[in-house]
Amino acid sequence: MYSICRNLWFNVLRRRNKVINMEELPEMPEEDFIKTLLKTEKQMLIAKALGQMGDGCKKILSFYYFERFRMKKIAQLMNLANEQVARNKKADCLRKLRKLIKQRPGLEKNLRSPNE
Repeated sequence: MYSICRNLWFNVLRRRNKVINMEELPEMPEEDFIKTLLKTEKQMLIAKALGQMGDGCKKILSFYYFERFRMKKIAQLMNLANEQVARNKKADCLRKLRKLIKQRPGLEKNLRSPNE
């Protein structure tokens, strides 16, 4: 199973024209490798959807989910009046992202966890 997943991942990377050195891959248990593979694939799909959004939404969601900034910091960085305005904007951006994901056939299915 580990080898199958690893080869599938290499195929994905080859399609993207990226070169991977086999020795640089960490050795990990099969279950961890599969979880990491799925997580990485989901992150790439979300990043692709984020790329279709406006700059403001991209920044707010990136600051919150990827940079792990608090709402107060995001409000300061985005020149917003206060934390509540930042929360409201984040909620609007999440709604837009969900709508965008639902509009793309197959993307929503790929983002669901395998247990669903």
